[in-house]
Amino acid sequence: AVNEERTLSVIGLYKVLNGANLPYSRIRLQGLKEDICYRISGREGCYFGDELMNIGMITTDYSAGEEKEFLRDYLYPALCAHGLTDLEIFIWDHNKERLLERALETIDADTDRMITGMAFHWYSGDHLEALQMAHEKFPKKSCCFRKDVWNTANLRQKTSWRTPGCTDTTSQGI
Repeated sequence: AVNEERTLSVIGLYKVLNGANLPYSRIRLQGLKEDICYRISGREGCYFGDELMNIGMITTDYSAGEEKEFLRDYLYPALCAHGLTDLEIFIWDHNKERLLERALETIDADTDRMITGMAFHWYSGDHLEALQMAHEKFPKKSCCFRKDVWNTANLRQKTSWRTPGCTDTTSQGI
């Protein structure tokens, strides 16, 4: 949405599921003034309207630091301002082997109260060390199994993958 003066634009990007190894993606804005330099929350510098309309903004996945900064400086304050602090925020939602690494980079003294838990996908193998270590490091955080590339019914039959604090949401359509 762009205001009538074309000096302010508000956009949102929401992903339900993320793919693996996707190319860079971008959003090309419309309706901006070509010669005005726009500032983007969470990014340094300014971008001219013609650049944002023709080249666009890269929307490829955030790094852990960018995810933490966005959560801490923009998303959580906006949720608070609108009385939506009861919403649960799960970080990562990707490969289980990197769950601990992402959690260590994202959860700190500032963001701990903002994050409900960590979500992960099961792409391969029975290597559960990262899940166990994530649970041990962050025992109060929920851990949520979200997606697999195998037969989910077969995974449910295996009890060895279950880690304390982890739940399987694949059958719940989450």
